[in-house]
Amino acid sequence: MEAIATVLIADDDPSLRRTTRIILETNGYRVIEAGDGDEALRLLGNARPDVALVDVVMPTACGYEVLGGVRDNWDGAPPILMMTGYASVDAVVELMREGAFDCLAKPFGERDLLDRIERALGLESPLEDGESPSPEKLSRREIEVLLLMREGMTNRDIAARMRLGQRTLDEYVKRLCKKLGVSNRTGAVAWSYRHTMVDLDSATAFPDGAQVEVEAGSEG
Repeated sequence: MEAIATVLIADDDPSLRRTTRIILETNGYRVIEAGDGDEALRLLGNARPDVALVDVVMPTACGYEVLGGVRDNWDGAPPILMMTGYASVDAVVELMREGAFDCLAKPFGERDLLDRIERALGLESPLEDGESPSPEKLSRREIEVLLLMREGMTNRDIAARMRLGQRTLDEYVKRLCKKLGVSNRTGAVAWSYRHTMVDLDSATAFPDGAQVEVEAGSEG
């Protein structure tokens, strides 16, 4: 049977590469491996995988150097998903600015891995309850929360800035993550860097012209 796509796994941990390979091959993907950054760059140039999983910390060339090498040397490079054990919002923001398609926080589960790869390949990735992500239905408040998350603010700081109770703010975060089809706030920040975000004074939120859903009783 023909493979769905070819995935490069670049990580200096043989155990992680082996486990990830098993998951991907079981689900129909062809896998190639690199144990360091230099080998990852070589395979990205020669083997031309459809998507790459690249660890941030590796020998010879780190994940940032791999991103830079791809950005500076190749047109039409595959989407690169960065793997990191330090998935703070600040780290995700920096990686997305450097050209990463998305970030995976270690340790990651099978479903999270497959969802991110499917998204990178442009395949359908429905939510568990069967609903599709609906970014066009973010309210103005949810967009404001997302923009503040991009600035690296904690939930507590955002609640204070927006004059909301902590429980109310947590509910906003939960709802916007569900609408975007991500599992947590770092995933939401990563999503925001793959899409044009809204100017809060604008009538539309996204480049396809989808209208922002304004909550009843919310401030303009």
